[in-house]
Amino acid sequence: MQTVLDNYEVLLSVWTESQEEHLDSNIRVRVTGVEAQMFTFDFLFGVSLSALICDTVTTLEIFAA
Repeated sequence: MQTVLDNYEVLLSVWTESQEEHLDSNIRVRVTGVEAQMFTFDFLFGVSLSALICDTVTTLEIFAA
């Protein structure tokens, strides 16, 4: 999850490039849908919260070992 946050701008540029390069309308629609989801609060909040939880669990695992 942290990788998605760290590479958020790169991912958005990949979606833009994919829309320009693919002629298949089905692929364009899917890419547009994913890109639209990435701009929502729910997506950003969910990824940020998931990254925080995963980081906390990893830290707890280190101390428990």
